Amino acid sequence: MSGGAGTTGALGRLLQVRTLGQLAQNALLYALLIVVVERTDSSFYTGLLVAVVTAPSILLGVLGGTLADLLPIRGVLVAGAWLRAAVVALMLVNRDQLGALYWLAFLFMVVSQVTGPAESAALPRLVPAEGLPRATSLFVLAAMVGQAAGAVVLAPLLLKALGVGSVLALTLVSLLGVSYLAARLAPMPRAARAEDREAFGPRLLHAVALGWQIVSGQRPAFLAMAYLTIAMALMKGVAVLAPYYVKDTLGITSENTVYVMAPAAIGAGLALVATPLLARFFRLETLMAAALLVLLASLLGLGLVVQLKGLILAHLDLGISFVEERLGVSSVITLTLLLAVPAGGAATAVVVAARTVLHRASPLGAQARVFATQAALADAFSLLPTLVMGSVADLIGPRSVLLGATVIAAWTAYYVSRSRRFPQAALQPT
Repeated sequence: MSGGAGTTGALGRLLQVRTLGQLAQNALLYALLIVVVERTDSSFYTGLLVAVVTAPSILLGVLGGTLADLLPIRGVLVAGAWLRAAVVALMLVNRDQLGALYWLAFLFMVVSQVTGPAESAALPRLVPAEGLPRATSLFVLAAMVGQAAGAVVLAPLLLKALGVGSVLALTLVSLLGVSYLAARLAPMPRAARAEDREAFGPRLLHAVALGWQIVSGQRPAFLAMAYLTIAMALMKGVAVLAPYYVKDTLGITSENTVYVMAPAAIGAGLALVATPLLARFFRLETLMAAALLVLLASLLGLGLVVQLKGLILAHLDLGISFVEERLGVSSVITLTLLLAVPAGGAATAVVVAARTVLHRASPLGAQARVFATQAALADAFSLLPTLVMGSVADLIGPRSVLLGATVIAAWTAYYVSRSRRFPQAALQPT
C-alpha cells in the first residue's frame, strides 16, 4: 500500500480489529474461568478449561494458519467474527449448562486459530518493511489494550454487577463490531505461491508444514521463534504463580496481585516505545537476545528477592530502606515492584523484536502459517507447566518453582543459541 496516509489509515483499522477482538476473547475467557470456579470449586475443572481453550492451538493452529494464508484475509476476519459471535450467542442461551460452555469454548478457540494468524498476516501487507518494527509494536499494544480492557476492567465489573450474561452480551456485540471493522479493510493480496493454490488437494500436508520449513531454514527466524516461545511460556508461568508468590513471599492477600504486578505494565509500555527506536541502531536479533537475557535476570531476581533484599540494603540500598521506614512498605515488596518493571519491559521487547524478525523472514503467502506454528509451539510447551505449577508451588513454594522454570528456560535459550544445526540464511524481505 503506497502513501503514508493510506498506510496509516489501513493500519489503524487493523489495530481496531485487533483491540476489539482481544477485548471480546479475554472478557469471555475471564467470565468462563469465574463461572467454572464458582460452580465447581475444583482445580480439576479449572485445569480442564485451560486445556480446552489451549488444545485448539496445539492441534489445529497450523491448519488454521494454512487456511488464513490461502483464503482472502478480509473475508477470513469477517467470517471468523460472525462464527465466533454465533458461538457466543449459543453460550448466552446455554449459560446454565457447564458442559455446553466447555464445548462452545472449544469451538470458539477453533475459529480463533484462523482469525488470529490472519490478523498477523495482514500487518506486512499494510506497512512497508522499514515500518514493521513500529507497526509490530502498535500491534502488540493493541492486543495488550484489548486484553486489559476485557479481562481486567469490563468483564470483572459486569460479572459482579449483572452476571455472566452481561459479559456474554458484551462479547457478542464486540464481535459484531469486529466484523464491521474488518469489512472496512481494503482487500489485501493473497500473495500465495502457485503451488499453494492447489493446497486444498493432495498438497495440503506440504502447505501445513511450510511454516516450520521457513523458520527452520533460517537461523534468525528460528531463534526468533525459540526466544518468543520461551518468553511466552515464562510469562504464562508467572501469571499462574503470581497469586501464590504475592501471598507466600510478600505476605499480602492474593487479591492484590494485580496491583503488585502493575509495574510490569509500565515496563511493557516503555518497551513498546523503545524497541522500534532501538531497532534503528541495533540488529533485531541482538535486541531480542538482549531482552530475553534481561527477562531471565529479572525473573531470577524475583526468585531470589529475599536474598537480594539483604544484599541491596547492605551495599546499594537504592532508597528501599527509606520507603520501608517512612511509608511502611516492606523492602521485599518494594524490590519486587522494581524488578517487575524490567521483567515486563523485557518480555514485551522480546515479543516485538521476535515478531518483526518473523515478519521479515516470511513470504507474504506464508505469514499466517509461521505465526500459527509459533503459537502452537508456545502453547504446547507451556500447557503442562501451566497446569502443574500451582500444585507444585503449594509443595515447594512459588519462588523455588520460579527459579527452576527460569533456569530451565535459560539453559534452553543457551542451547538453541549455540546450536549450529540451522543454516545462516539471510532474511527474505517481505
